Amino acid sequence: TRGYIYITDAITGLLTILLDGLSGEAYNIANEKSLSIKIIAEKICRLFPSCHVEVRKDITKKYLASSFIHTAVSAEKLRRDLNWKPAVDLDEGLRRLHVWYKGKLGDL
Repeated sequence: TRGYIYITDAITGLLTILLDGLSGEAYNIANEKSLSIKIIAEKICRLFPSCHVEVRKDITKKYLASSFIHTAVSAEKLRRDLNWKPAVDLDEGLRRLHVWYKGKLGDL
C-alpha cells in the first residue's frame, strides 16, 4: 500500500512550506491514507462502465524485490506547525481525472 496525493494538494503543501516553514526544518507532504493499487484500480473502474480489475502475477518474470509492503508517511508536523492538510481525497481526485479525460477523449 502507498499514500497517494492529489497534485494540487502537493503544490499547496510545497507553497505552504516555502512561505511559512522554518529554515532548516523538514516537512512531509502526504495523504496519510494508504491504499493498495488494487483498491485504486477498483475505484477507477467504477468510473468506466467497461472496466474490470483482474490481478495476475507472472511467475516467469523477476519482480523488483522490496523490503516493505506498506508505506505510511506522516504529515503531522506540517498539519500541526503550518496548519496544512490535503483538501482532495482520492475519490474526488479520481472523479476530477475522469471528467478531464472525458473532456479530452469523449465518452470512455
